[in-house]
Amino acid sequence: MGSNMKCINHPNRDAFLRCNQCWKPLCNDCVLRSNDGVYCSPECAHKGEEFKIKAAQNTNRSSLYWKFRTLRKFAIGVTMGVVILYILWIWGPEPIPSILSSIIDRIFG
Repeated sequence: MGSNMKCINHPNRDAFLRCNQCWKPLCNDCVLRSNDGVYCSPECAHKGEEFKIKAAQNTNRSSLYWKFRTLRKFAIGVTMGVVILYILWIWGPEPIPSILSSIIDRIFG
């Protein structure tokens, strides 16, 4: 961070850090340190802690979302493949329907 960034509370001092919540520039005297980082005020520290808790709770939801999204993409792909094969079987050029018919007969007897 450059020397042209000045502390939000002390305009004559260079700021070397930013609040983790609101990104206000801070000098070393204005920093409120916590286990999660640096903040400009107790309110921002509290908001940062709330955000950390909500993010931890949403981790399971988001991974479940990605699993269902992947499953949905797979199901759509399989369905499209079956539809294309059916169209080729019904209206395709001559070698394709006979090949598909023989495959279906072998599978379903």
